[in-house]
Amino acid sequence: MIIELTNDNIVSVKELKSRTGIIMALQVTTTEKDHRDNIIFFSVPQSEDNRHYRQIQEWVAEGNTIEEAD
Repeated sequence: MIIELTNDNIVSVKELKSRTGIIMALQVTTTEKDHRDNIIFFSVPQSEDNRHYRQIQEWVAEGNTIEEAD
């Protein structure tokens, strides 16, 4: 199953920090589900070279907010 992130299927985005407090990636919750009806999550590195990261930036540009890590 190949899932593409779009502004329509992103529910939320949250920072993921390492134990030392460095933001390592972004956790994306989507509206998509797998064959067992589980919600699909993405872990996306913060890199302009990553197409999913660029999609998240478009999502933010539309007025959405990335949640801070716990």
